[in-house]
Amino acid sequence: MTDKETQASAGVASELNAELYALILKVLNGAKIPKSAPDANILDFVFDSIDGWKVAVFYDGGYFDYVDYVITPDGAILDFWDEIYWPNGCDNEYRKKLINWNGV
Repeated sequence: MTDKETQASAGVASELNAELYALILKVLNGAKIPKSAPDANILDFVFDSIDGWKVAVFYDGGYFDYVDYVITPDGAILDFWDEIYWPNGCDNEYRKKLINWNGV
């Protein structure tokens, strides 16, 4: 791959990454996620969001800790912890923002 092709590929990945981030952020903000767990004995909860999306949240000690993954309207899981969705893996800026999202 030439330098130009590499730069073009990175640019497309960045644009897609930005679009995915914007969509998931909209889904997260559309979910009604409580700060404390509805049941302190359960760690993971799934909440409905907009347009058939769902948001899975992990609670630690009964309190919101982080968003684990989102579920698309057709049932596919987008796991924030799975590096295959994010160019640059763990260092991806959008991935870090979503994992650390705390809009509750």
